Amino acid sequence: MRPGHAEAARGEEIAAGLFVDGVPESVALGLTVAEGGVGIALLVGILVGNVVEAYGAAQPIVAGGHTKRFAIGMLGGIGAALTLATVLGGTVLADASPSIVGGAEAIAAGAVLAVVSISIIPYAFSQVSSLVASATVLGFVAGYLLS
Repeated sequence: MRPGHAEAARGEEIAAGLFVDGVPESVALGLTVAEGGVGIALLVGILVGNVVEAYGAAQPIVAGGHTKRFAIGMLGGIGAALTLATVLGGTVLADASPSIVGGAEAIAAGAVLAVVSISIIPYAFSQVSSLVASATVLGFVAGYLLS
C-alpha cells in the first residue's frame, strides 16, 4: 500500500458520499425551485454544506498523494453532476406528483444522514474535540432560524 493511501481513500469516500447524497438533494432542490418554494435558508444551507463537504474531501485526497488538479477535477465533476440534477429536477420533474416530490426529498434526507453518519462524524470526532457536537447543533439552529 502506498503511503497516504488510506488518507486518499477517505477523501474519495467523502467525494463518493457527496455524489450519492448530492444527486437526490439536488433533484429535490430543483423540484422546490420549480414549485417556487425555495427559501434563503435552503439555498445557503446547501451551498455552505456542499462547499464544506468538498473541502473536507479535497484535503485528504491531496494529503494522500493526489494532485490538487485531480481533487479539483473530481469535485468539479461532482458539482457539474449536481447542477445537472438540479436542472432536471426543476424541469423534467417539475410537474411530478406530490408523492414523487416527497419521495425524492425523503431519499435526499436519508442520503445526507447516511453520509454524515458514516464518513464525516466519526472522522470529525477522532480529529477534533467535543466542539464538533456544539458546532453541529449550532448549525441546525442557524438553519432553523433562517427558515
